[in-house]
Amino acid sequence: MLLIFYVCLSEHFFVLGKQAYFSLASTIGESFKASVQASFTTFSRLKLS
Repeated sequence: MLLIFYVCLSEHFFVLGKQAYFSLASTIGESFKASVQASFTTFSRLKLS
C-alpha cells in the first residue's frame, strides 16, 4: 500500500519537475534570445553611427 502511494507520488513529482524544467528552459531561452537581439541592435547602431 505504501509502495503504491510512493510510486504515484514520485511519478507526480517527476511530471511536475519535468514541466518546471521545460518552462524554466523556455524562459531562459527567451531571455537569452532577447538579450542577443538587444546586443545585436546596439552593435548595428554603433556600426552605423
